[in-house]
Amino acid sequence: MQSSFGFRSQSTLSPSTSAREFKVVLDNDTLYVDQPLAEALSWNAEIGTSGMPLTLSGWAPHYFAIAPSGSDSDALARATVESSRDPNVRETLKYLKDRSSLTLISLAFVASNVEPYCR
Repeated sequence: MQSSFGFRSQSTLSPSTSAREFKVVLDNDTLYVDQPLAEALSWNAEIGTSGMPLTLSGWAPHYFAIAPSGSDSDALARATVESSRDPNVRETLKYLKDRSSLTLISLAFVASNVEPYCR
């Protein structure tokens, strides 16, 4: 899947039903967003031009998150980055990634072999 910044893995999104995608523009060092995204990051009209602090956390090349500083989402993003330094977590994620790829291949194979019988 491709986002405005390049390719990203679908597995980096939470499975929550509230996950949404937004288009953003990066010009020089400024990220421009629409109002719905600003509001999703806790901006409101009362904040106006005074702004609000956001935190960008990352674990290259797998995971990057922007969240309101001090929020639960910020804590989760920071914990995710911190856990990425644990070799056991890395091995588990690698194992799960390999298994999910095999599962998708297996499902594609089964679907391609079942389709002629469904007609």
